[in-house]
Amino acid sequence: MRALLFFIIPGLLSAGVSFNDQVRPIISKNCLACHGPDEEDRKAGFHLDTFAGVTKKNEDGHAGVVPGDLSQSMIIDRIISTDEDEVMPPPDHGKPLKPEEIEILKQWVQEGGEL
Repeated sequence: MRALLFFIIPGLLSAGVSFNDQVRPIISKNCLACHGPDEEDRKAGFHLDTFAGVTKKNEDGHAGVVPGDLSQSMIIDRIISTDEDEVMPPPDHGKPLKPEEIEILKQWVQEGGEL
């Protein structure tokens, strides 16, 4: 039995997501034009260029990323929404996120949302 667990458990554990290699390209391509460092272009006061910006609570007390908590992270709610008025990136921005990109962002949030 011990030998069986040795072979099964490593397959169940996934490697951590790399912000630079996996998350940054998704955010750069789909999010930073509206949620980047330029305050004049920033939408909804939310920015994804600093950890403080990602985790800052809005006037309603919600944060874009609540490290380790998918259900409380607005970024997840917005990227999986089916409501055209809520979904990010917005339909007029271009292509929606691919399912694998959504999964990477979910894993990133679950692992703490570090930049």
